[in-house]
Amino acid sequence: MTDPSAAAERPDTIDTGPVERANQRGGLSLGSRIQTEAGIVTHRGAAANVECLLDALRQTGLLEGREGSRADRAAVARSRYEQGQWLRQLFMRAGLNTVHAMDLNAKRGTGDISDDVARARMRYNRIVRELGLFASAVTDVVCHDEIKPGERQLALVRKGLDKLCILRS
Repeated sequence: MTDPSAAAERPDTIDTGPVERANQRGGLSLGSRIQTEAGIVTHRGAAANVECLLDALRQTGLLEGREGSRADRAAVARSRYEQGQWLRQLFMRAGLNTVHAMDLNAKRGTGDISDDVARARMRYNRIVRELGLFASAVTDVVCHDEIKPGERQLALVRKGLDKLCILRS
């Protein structure tokens, strides 16, 4: 029989479900995986500290890329992360994070939005248009917390965040 106090001794572990479920969702493996006495596989540390997918990519080092020295890669990753957070905040200020479904029977033009929200939406739309080819990959990760599996998708996200750095400079 397993001692129930054993899990209480490790407050920094959380149950993230089986690896298969994470793989089906295209999930990322964060931190070191451990197995408790009860046979439950959990993550230690990093998994409990992520608020969004962008945080997960930063913590796992996937925003860094492979070019340059370690310090250069860290600086580039920090810049990409900051630009991603800026776009995420703009997305939220534009009120787009609350739109989940569309009512096809609703009358058009009945919802008023503030001038600040309208300006944020115009700016967000302009930025997304200027991102061009990278817009879908970047907005999926930054705004919608989704990512398609594969190194090519990560490369598109990195290049898109680099382009966002250039657009904002």
